[in-house]
Amino acid sequence: MKRKKLFGYIVIVVAILYYVETDPSQFSAEKSSVIRVNRDDLLDFILFPDTVERWFRLVTHFRNADAKSLSVGKLYQAIYSLPMLGSHVMMLNLTKYDMKHSQVVLESKCFFKTLIEITAVPFGTNDCFTNLTIKFTFRRPSVLFQACQLSLSEWDSQSYVKISEDFGSLPIKYYAGYVLR
Repeated sequence: MKRKKLFGYIVIVVAILYYVETDPSQFSAEKSSVIRVNRDDLLDFILFPDTVERWFRLVTHFRNADAKSLSVGKLYQAIYSLPMLGSHVMMLNLTKYDMKHSQVVLESKCFFKTLIEITAVPFGTNDCFTNLTIKFTFRRPSVLFQACQLSLSEWDSQSYVKISEDFGSLPIKYYAGYVLR
């Protein structure tokens, strides 16, 4: 009898947390690092679909989903793998592409309602260093969802994005006419 009551209380609490809404931006995961690469070369590298798997560990495949050039409205397809949940496909829409302010924003309407903001700003007095910031927001407003994703990101915080000083020392990669160190 006590177990049934406990189970009933747990179901009620979960239901309440599901319907109570919060501001998802409070739970954003953000990582920033100064990298020894020119800003333009770094953004070209990050935005080239064939290189995403190298710096975003959860993504196993990242490809163009349409033939549009790099501009607002461009679609990408990301296949990502979550621990114990397997592989999933997510369509990402480029909603902001502002090279003047070095900002790129990708959004998805998938279950997670993912928002990815990438900002690359020159750092220091010369053009050899860039301050790269990548921010992930899962825009589902449910307190239950945000609590679950927060605990997952705490548990697996190193799997989101690999940005560090090592980013600038990647092996030379030829793509779209560019050479990166």
